[in-house]
Amino acid sequence: MKMEENVRKLEAQLKDSFKGQLDSFEVVKENMELTERVRDLDKKVNLYQERLKEYEDIMKRITDEGDKRESGFKTLRVENESLRKDVASLEE
Repeated sequence: MKMEENVRKLEAQLKDSFKGQLDSFEVVKENMELTERVRDLDKKVNLYQERLKEYEDIMKRITDEGDKRESGFKTLRVENESLRKDVASLEE
C-alpha cells in the first residue's frame, strides 16, 4: 500500500510539473505572438509617419505656391492701381 501511495504522489507531482511546463509554454508562445504583433504595429506606425511627413511636405509646397501666387497677385494689383492713376492723369 505504501508503494501505491508513493506512486500516486509521484504521478500527481509529474502531472503538476507537466501542467506547469505547459502553462509556461503557453505564456512563452503568447509572448512571442505579442512580440510579433508589436513588430507589425511598429512597421505600420513607421509607414504612417512617413506618409504623414509626405503629406506635410505636400501641404507646405502648396502653401508656399499659394503664398507666391498671392504675392504676385498683390504686385499685379499695385501695378494695376498705378496704371489706372497714370491713365487718369494722362486723360486729364
